Amino acid sequence: MPEEKPLAANVFVAAGEDGWRAFSTDGQTWTHRQTGKEGETFLAAAFGAGRCVVFGRHGGDNHFAETADGLTWQPTKRDAQYAFFVRGGTYFGKRFLGLGGDSGGNGKLFVIASSDGAAWDKAIDLPGKHLLRRFAQGNNLLVGVGDYGRRAVSSDGLVWKDVPHYKPVDSLIDVAFGNGVFVGGGLHGLRMRSVDGLEWTDRQVGEEGEHIN
Repeated sequence: MPEEKPLAANVFVAAGEDGWRAFSTDGQTWTHRQTGKEGETFLAAAFGAGRCVVFGRHGGDNHFAETADGLTWQPTKRDAQYAFFVRGGTYFGKRFLGLGGDSGGNGKLFVIASSDGAAWDKAIDLPGKHLLRRFAQGNNLLVGVGDYGRRAVSSDGLVWKDVPHYKPVDSLIDVAFGNGVFVGGGLHGLRMRSVDGLEWTDRQVGEEGEHIN
């Protein structure tokens, strides 16, 4: 097997169960495959500051790993007390951000930040009850969507403003940005769009059970 070279620019990353990681330049051929420990699960990945960071958990800990070349990974663990796990991550405002909390809807939400993906600041408590899981950035804003219809926007990734009076029926599973607009898709074919992350318009729904993931 030929020796793999350090990562080139403009690549995709996939990460998942048992610490699995791989990279691709075209989405079809995947290289730099690595696995971790049994039970080591990565839920999100982000690029920034010349490196790639993956976010996940292992046992009762939050688990991060960062690489600048796709070959050598530097792991970091932080105690999550088996409940307060990072559920999603992104890179925004010159920092990596991991957001999470208790998935039982009991609040205790937080954001944890790092400039390099290796050294992480102390977690900052966030208001609210429901998790944010997926993120998109545009128009100098970071928009997050999550459980029970929660949608929120931030200009720095640390302070968030929620859409008022959000409802479970408007639960978006993921969000993307393009052409100046945030677009979300979710439960039962739900689709909505927003320019500022707070006012959502053009709401459409599909068939029951037709989820857009």
